[in-house]
Amino acid sequence: MKLNKYIFALLNISAVLYPSCNPKPISQEISIVLDLTSANFSHISLNDFKKKSIISKNVNNSEAVRIQGITEFGFNEVKSFMLDSVSSALLSNDYERKHEIKKYNSNIDSVLLELSKNKKERVGSVIFKIISEELNILSKSKADKRMLVINTDLMEKSFIDFYDQEIFNELVNQPKHIQNLLIEKYPLNKLNGIEIYILYKPIDKMDSERFEIVSDFYKLFLESYGAHVSIGSNL
Repeated sequence: MKLNKYIFALLNISAVLYPSCNPKPISQEISIVLDLTSANFSHISLNDFKKKSIISKNVNNSEAVRIQGITEFGFNEVKSFMLDSVSSALLSNDYERKHEIKKYNSNIDSVLLELSKNKKERVGSVIFKIISEELNILSKSKADKRMLVINTDLMEKSFIDFYDQEIFNELVNQPKHIQNLLIEKYPLNKLNGIEIYILYKPIDKMDSERFEIVSDFYKLFLESYGAHVSIGSNL
């Protein structure tokens, strides 16, 4: 009888302690945009991605990823991957889960490598359209965490050309006007709670100075819509 009471007490204690040791799975949605308009651009790797993946923090979490390139076109192929959460570690199969995660990471790695092979000099660079579309998708997501990773120098060359000196001077001196032109063409939803990482490795001093100007413009622009923006050369 005493043994039964002891076992019952242990089960009750375990029921109380188990949830605190194994937090409820959370969800994350990530969009990754890679610029393919120059062979010199550096892209993130799978190891970089894992730094921000919530699967790396808890294998029971869920995550959805969208990956696409920036080209001279406004419409590009999007690759999507999803890893569902495990509602209870007691119900999970460790071997099966490791296999699912390995396949998930392998798929992402393959797409990142495939896109990297398609980098080349192109006649245009449609950037804001792609960024705005991904942000609008994230703005409607119900995921616990939402993130956009942008690998580009941000130098638009489409309906508006940042390489044009007159336009670039306007971006420096009248940034609100350039912002309005972009928004008028491609409207943007509110971005509260979305993390944005703008990543680029300049090739020389002039390139670095130009990127600093354009990335600061984007940071102020997107943060005015509620996003949190970080700028750097890596994640």
